[in-house]
Amino acid sequence: MTAALALLLVAAPTPFAPDFDSIVVERVATGYQFTEGAVWTPKGTLVFSDIPANKIYEWKPGSEPTVLHDPSGNANGNLIGRNGKLVSCLHGGRSVVSWNGKGKSVDLATKFDGKQLNSPNDVAYGPQKSLYFTDPPYGINPKDSAIGFAGVYRITGSGKVTLQEKGMNRPNGIAFSADMSIAYVSDTANRNIMKFSVDRKGDFYDGKEFAKLPYPDGMRVDSEGNVYCTANGGVHVFSPSGEKLGLIKVPENPTNCAFGEKDMKTLFITAQKSVYKCAVPIRGKA
Repeated sequence: MTAALALLLVAAPTPFAPDFDSIVVERVATGYQFTEGAVWTPKGTLVFSDIPANKIYEWKPGSEPTVLHDPSGNANGNLIGRNGKLVSCLHGGRSVVSWNGKGKSVDLATKFDGKQLNSPNDVAYGPQKSLYFTDPPYGINPKDSAIGFAGVYRITGSGKVTLQEKGMNRPNGIAFSADMSIAYVSDTANRNIMKFSVDRKGDFYDGKEFAKLPYPDGMRVDSEGNVYCTANGGVHVFSPSGEKLGLIKVPENPTNCAFGEKDMKTLFITAQKSVYKCAVPIRGKA
């Protein structure tokens, strides 16, 4: 090695490595029964569910949360649709719906192959203008499942419900890479995250284990492809290759998360009786 090359190697900048372990969370609101389904809205507000209370709340920075939908069908996961309307998985209502106005909803999915869904849990946008949702039997007695398995489904742009995966134990959280070529689905009972390739038609294939962690739940992906998954202990952060990058510690076991604020560098976290937030070093995706 020449002296010049040695000097260049010594002077080269150290790659940026965010310290997720030292991130401190701040409590935004508390006093709920079981919060879930955080999503940041174009209005600059946070929407989240309180499943047992049968309500959906909306929080505006600087104010107290207010009730957005009551009853909510025991709403669980939420997202903002491409038309700007709120889409929710109704844990108790056993359906995926779009809210057309205060207290009014339109069914997007209630059955597959003529059989009633179990208890839709979480929802995400994927390729081909499709919605994808998980359907474990958490809201029902598993013996009462008409379908007989826990599935992951796609709602196509035309409204057709298609099965993407039926081999998971308790599919829960779901998220996509920025280019929509990869889908991540947490399996709470199996204590892992599965990674699926997505073909040009929007269908899953080549499923494989991505990471192991204790009782994973909802998750999001940032602009660099890192996966933020809520689980026992906090929000576990993984690189696109599955390397554990750190743990954002939360006082209560978290259930879901969402990026928000104007720069999308605030992570909001639903956790049992409370909602938290923290600043993160990498911009997230909705």
